[in-house]
Amino acid sequence: MLLLDEPLSNLDAQLRLAMRVEIRRIQREVGITTVLVTHDQIEAMTIADRVVLMDAGRIVAHGTPSELYRTPPNRFTAAFIGHPPMNWLEGRSDGRRLHVAGTGFSIELDVPLPAGEYDIGVRPHQVELTAPGQGFADGTVELVELLGHEAMATVRVEGGPRLRVLVDGGAPPSEGQRVGVRVAPHALHVFRKDDGRRVSLAGGEANAPLVQ
Repeated sequence: MLLLDEPLSNLDAQLRLAMRVEIRRIQREVGITTVLVTHDQIEAMTIADRVVLMDAGRIVAHGTPSELYRTPPNRFTAAFIGHPPMNWLEGRSDGRRLHVAGTGFSIELDVPLPAGEYDIGVRPHQVELTAPGQGFADGTVELVELLGHEAMATVRVEGGPRLRVLVDGGAPPSEGQRVGVRVAPHALHVFRKDDGRRVSLAGGEANAPLVQ
């Protein structure tokens, strides 16, 4: 077994990228079981076959990188895994619909959801900008960051939170522009407010195991 403790932490960005590829290549060629400790979720996602996620010395989730990204079993995992990070909204259930605070947006639920408050996460690439009045809420573009072929737009929703939206870098919105914001219900990740556990809106279970 090969043990690696933060092997890339002191390298610059370009060398770190090259070494991620090299570590993965060596591990596959030699076929040796490798345990790599890192605080960099991109390292974990790109190098590992399986990820064990810890919070304050306690294992909170484990699974493949895809499982942890697509169906995070708790809010901590959802907030940690994925780049750029999730947007967060507050929601309230009345039993049959989940209402998003600060917007007129609500979701009709396939299965009953106990009444109460929930945290709702959505990834920036799953938020869509529309013309004003055509989304679940309107807002103003506060900042546009050009990332190359993509751009990150920060939108201040009227009466609600700021949302980061990944858009086409060739035709980004202008700062100060009024826009609508739309999200498909299937793109939402819902977590209980009290203990952070994932709630499935379709009645299924998260693929990534939650460790008690």
